[in-house]
Amino acid sequence: MKKMTTLTLTLICLATLTALVVFAQSKRKKKQEPVVIGAEAKEAAEAEARRQAAGNTGKSPMPAGEYKFSREELGLINPKPNEFDAALADLSRRYAQSDAPERARWRRSISMDEFYTLLEFAKRVAVFGLRERSAARLADGLSAVAMVEQERVDYRDILVTLSLLHHSAARIGESPGKLFADAAALAEPGTAKLIRDFLKRPAKEKDLRASWGYDEVETEGGGGFIGWGFEKYEPTYDLKKVAVDVARLVANDKYENVSASVADEMARHWLETDDNAALDRALRSARAGATVHASHRGGAQTGMPTQVLMVFLVEASSEADARALLEIAGRKKSPDDGVLALAEGRLFCLLVARAGFMSSKNEETNESVRRFSAGLAEILHRHVKG
Repeated sequence: MKKMTTLTLTLICLATLTALVVFAQSKRKKKQEPVVIGAEAKEAAEAEARRQAAGNTGKSPMPAGEYKFSREELGLINPKPNEFDAALADLSRRYAQSDAPERARWRRSISMDEFYTLLEFAKRVAVFGLRERSAARLADGLSAVAMVEQERVDYRDILVTLSLLHHSAARIGESPGKLFADAAALAEPGTAKLIRDFLKRPAKEKDLRASWGYDEVETEGGGGFIGWGFEKYEPTYDLKKVAVDVARLVANDKYENVSASVADEMARHWLETDDNAALDRALRSARAGATVHASHRGGAQTGMPTQVLMVFLVEASSEADARALLEIAGRKKSPDDGVLALAEGRLFCLLVARAGFMSSKNEETNESVRRFSAGLAEILHRHVKG
């Protein structure tokens, strides 16, 4: 079977992480069956292998080329329409105007990798439709979803995509019911069921922030979507903007696949020592948290990251608590990771760089990550004093 592209691998990993976050949030209220990580992706890959083995797949209608994202886009935070988006929009409209046999031929000829490209397009047009208040944009996205065969992707990717399109439709005053019904009529039975069943969910299960791990964020380009971690979020600083500014700082370095989320808890093990009383007090009373994730592949050809960078942001309840976290970070020694800690006002920031999945050697040290110090200090100062 053909190796999956970096985009496909990245989207599968993000879908799995989103599902695990939603599962953890719902588990607090009622008992759930355990999540088997990677099971859906494995089944999708097996279905794709069966399609290829059967032959007669036909020529894919997908346009030539692939997505090339600019550093300032930061995923769905600030995507910018490009020529490939336009080509996929044209494809989606032609699919919607085709008859049922032709649509079936198209679906059969599109590969699993290309399905993930269509889902990425649909997520991006959820942003464009929101910004432009355009039902036509959202219809293009839903037609792209309708091209996807449910068994050849992780079905959770479809659901997350639908959640974004549903949110944008409701926000601009359009009827999600009409848009979703039109898309379901264009899809194969498995995907059609996912589309129709999404509309039947209770309001909370359709709510982007309550159930799907995203929230809106404003940038100079207009509205976008930032990750949402389901934890306490009562900031007095604009923590979304802080996280976006930090993500941009990281994206301008050697790192890629940069994402940001708010309503997160800091992974406390980075600061744990023999005496965690002060750490417990500071984190227990914290008002809000945010996280920036990034990676780079170095020279590896696997598509998996060799280096990972994380930035944890905490708005403490007091300046004293922020300083306490900074002092704890100063005492914590990590010989294997590059660590940098700063504090300004009630904001505490912890940067951690470590070896990724495909590498046993960390490319960063405590000394090397100091290159982020001035930029992070400026961001914290600006948001605290502004």
